[in-house]
Amino acid sequence: MNTTMRYKKCGKGKPLVLVHGWAMDSLVWSFFIEEFSPSYTIIAVDLRGHGQSGSMPGPYNLKTFAVDLAHLMENPALRDAIVIGWSMGVSAVLKMLELASPVIDSLVFISGTPSLVARDDYRHGLPRAEVSSLLRSIKKKYVPGMAGFYELMFQGDDAHHPRWQEIQALAADIARAPRQEVACEALQSMQQEDLRPCLEKIRVPVLLVHGGLDRICLPAASRYMAEHIPDASVCVLEATGHVPFLTAAEHVHREVKNFIRTRQ
Repeated sequence: MNTTMRYKKCGKGKPLVLVHGWAMDSLVWSFFIEEFSPSYTIIAVDLRGHGQSGSMPGPYNLKTFAVDLAHLMENPALRDAIVIGWSMGVSAVLKMLELASPVIDSLVFISGTPSLVARDDYRHGLPRAEVSSLLRSIKKKYVPGMAGFYELMFQGDDAHHPRWQEIQALAADIARAPRQEVACEALQSMQQEDLRPCLEKIRVPVLLVHGGLDRICLPAASRYMAEHIPDASVCVLEATGHVPFLTAAEHVHREVKNFIRTRQ
């Protein structure tokens, strides 16, 4: 049984560690890797239970994902890496920072949230009933439930993108989804976690990027994080949904490059 988190490595230069979202794998970063690998070392992880790490045993929750990431970041070659998370990947990185103190250069959070669900003192999450409904649907009938989730990821002009077929293949391919129990356990963990206390403890610069039409992680969540992280900037791309690094790739690449440039 595979007990070590797998990752794809390519390129040469300063390391960028890429952490994918819920029920995805490292292939979702293909456009990003295409753009950045000529100048950076790319480490694109497959979280426990996902992609090439699919045979790893559970539990499949944010704490376990975070511990796996913390172990990876102990590699001296990744000292001062830029860590980039998308969606659940942002939550996994926040959980890692709650549990460990890796030496990193900076962070990029794409379409993330410190709490997937809304709470009495946090209005920027989804209604708990909506997340519970998704969880019930993927427990009952996995493929139709995931199809509904995939539809939510794309908004506005996303479907008119010239690389639309590629984008769908990268982000909405049920054949690459993890096992049903992995997806359910991870979503249930996301529903339970409130990672807001981590934000004010972040001591490195953070760039937050969000699609203005995102219906999964609401754009207000990135604005909230920007207000609570000591050194943070936020960029909201108004005309796209949950996967701006695919549907607005050129803009996201430019924002990330400018952010990195300010760190050099």
